[in-house]
Amino acid sequence: MAALATVVVCIAAPFVALGPAFAGVGFGVVPTFPTNVTVGQSGLPASLTVSNVSTPPENAAPVTLTSITLVPSCGTNAAAFDCPAPDPNVFQLSPTGVGEAGTACAGTVFTITQVDPAQGKYQFTPATPVVLQPPGQPGDTCRINFTFDVVRAPAIDAVPGAPGVQTAQLGGAIGTSNLNGNLGTGSGTSVVTVAQATPAIATLVSAPAGPGGATPTVDVGSTFTDTATVTGVPNGPAPTGTVTFAYVYDPPGAAPCSGTLTPLAPSSPLVPGATVPPSSTATSPPVTANQPGTYRFIATYSGDANYTALPATPCGAPGENVIVQAMPTLATVAASSNPAAPPGTATIPETVSDTAIVTGTAGAPAPTGTVTFTRFFDAPGAAPCCGPSTVIGPVPLTPVAPATNPPSSTASTPPFAPTGPGTVRFLASYSGDAVYAPLPNTPCGEPGENVTVQAVPTLVTLAASSDPAAPPGTATTGDTITDTATVTGSPGGPVPTGTVTFTRYFDAPGAAPCSGPSAVIGPVGLTPAVPATTPPSATAVTPAFAPPGPGTVRYTASYSGDANYTAVPTTACGEPGENVTVTATPTLVTLAASSNPSDPAGVASPGTTVSDTATVTGIPGGPAPTGTVTFTRFFDAPGAAPCSGPSTVIGPVPLTPVVPATTPPSSTASTPGFAPPGPGTVRYLASYSGDAAYDPIPDTPCGAPGENVTVRGTPTIETLRRRTRPTLRARRRRAPPWPTPPP
Repeated sequence: MAALATVVVCIAAPFVALGPAFAGVGFGVVPTFPTNVTVGQSGLPASLTVSNVSTPPENAAPVTLTSITLVPSCGTNAAAFDCPAPDPNVFQLSPTGVGEAGTACAGTVFTITQVDPAQGKYQFTPATPVVLQPPGQPGDTCRINFTFDVVRAPAIDAVPGAPGVQTAQLGGAIGTSNLNGNLGTGSGTSVVTVAQATPAIATLVSAPAGPGGATPTVDVGSTFTDTATVTGVPNGPAPTGTVTFAYVYDPPGAAPCSGTLTPLAPSSPLVPGATVPPSSTATSPPVTANQPGTYRFIATYSGDANYTALPATPCGAPGENVIVQAMPTLATVAASSNPAAPPGTATIPETVSDTAIVTGTAGAPAPTGTVTFTRFFDAPGAAPCCGPSTVIGPVPLTPVAPATNPPSSTASTPPFAPTGPGTVRFLASYSGDAVYAPLPNTPCGEPGENVTVQAVPTLVTLAASSDPAAPPGTATTGDTITDTATVTGSPGGPVPTGTVTFTRYFDAPGAAPCSGPSAVIGPVGLTPAVPATTPPSATAVTPAFAPPGPGTVRYTASYSGDANYTAVPTTACGEPGENVTVTATPTLVTLAASSNPSDPAGVASPGTTVSDTATVTGIPGGPAPTGTVTFTRFFDAPGAAPCSGPSTVIGPVPLTPVVPATTPPSSTASTPGFAPPGPGTVRYLASYSGDAAYDPIPDTPCGAPGENVTVRGTPTIETLRRRTRPTLRARRRRAPPWPTPPP
């Protein structure tokens, strides 16, 4: 429906300052606009109609239009060329208009130009002059069609008291009579009701959204705001006015929007932005979240002259919710199943597990949710967290009992049994819950999350003489002694490194073990076995030691350990394989003799006894030999083979040190006296038992020098009875011969 138009015909125009006007020349002017428009509408059709309403005598001739004007928005509905209550730029006219077909200006293009910005007056200028025919004849009217945009709502209501807000359109025309050149004018009005546009409002809380657009989550104590963007309509102005914010606080677990509504004062003014379509923003007063839960914002727009007010946005609208969680702490500790193991260490076959403790805030509930662990097993020397990994969990948290303050809960991994040396490393992350924020993975290598796993090596030691023919555990003076330690690792593990420290003792014969002088040797570095062994091993060897005399060389050894193998404490004194008894080689001298000191050496007179004496001589500086000598006595008949006669074992006979002591020291043992049964040869063998300091000596050989005594026979008295013929010759002939000592 077209707007109500008022047409005023000025027969005489004493009010127009364009020159004299004469009675009879006049125009009817009708602006035609839609009755109701809304801010932001564009391209709406409108027209301005000018009719020749001249009266006699000018009504008999055409008139030529010289001026066509339009004030599209005026704050008063009064027919006039100029607006007494300017309210410009409510409407924006198109830059051109076209004469309507069937009218005097059909097809004529009019340039529409704003000529008076103060009141918003437009001038319609035709491309060719417009001539209106006399009234009542065809061509007495020109209708110009154009479009307009509704830029804003009127600031002045042109028709107070009427529903809505109106603005008036003032059209005017001036022309001259072709009859006599007289001047005439005309004006007319119409009224349009301009309605407010309905804006759009979008709100977004300032806290950043979570992954995938999830509801923002912040810590207790965080401050955040809500921002409302009110967007107008295209071609409309930027919204003004205010936005009033409020929030609803829902405790953890409460139904959405069931909590208390808290208005935020004061209202926030809108600030226009340079956007298309036009928009303005307002930011709420800051809100500090002092307790966990969900904060839900709502916003209400006040409206302005151009835009309607908007009701409160719905509670819980997307982008208007902030989950507030307390920030827990996550402490983790990985440990061996052996409570005595030093922190951060484990020894095969111990197991390793990780425990996470999630601690909340005082007065809040114990944390719930889960912990997810990632376990790495890094080989010795490997970069951290580069070995095989295993994800464990999620593992549910269990509140600590009895309850702690602040409250805490724990989660643990199953035990893990390493199969070899290396380092077990753990990462842990917390899922979070309704009260507590989630926590990302702890970093690789965090203190308390690394357990160095060591294998227990074996330490085998062996002390030996430099004489390869020496029986194990023995040596003779002049030999040197070394100790070899072999450290053996675990199958598949690395070769042991580190050092071995030896302690050498030299105990005098008969002394308590490891009571003699000692010497620490080392630490001696380990050398890998070549060729490599399975399991891997390495050795360390002491320098050669030359014992100063008889005694016992004893060793102890300890292993330092390394990154992969535990230390081995000092072996026990006297451990098998670590004792080398050092003995000297004594001399054994024997001498068999008659009991008659007058008998020559190796001869015994009839009736005398024969005994054998063995002298065992040690080494200079050594002890007097002890032990025993075992003799074997033979009595060979004259002419018999040596040591073929009856034999007797005598002893063992203990040695007795020579007094006064000799240098080198010596001891003796003697057989009882033996009374030969007749002529013959007494022969002795002797062997020495040895003792702690001296080696044993086997039997001396049969017939050894000094070990043979020829026993003379007893002469007969027949020669004494024949003294009646005492001649020297006869006496010599009858005297029995002395047996010849055997060689």
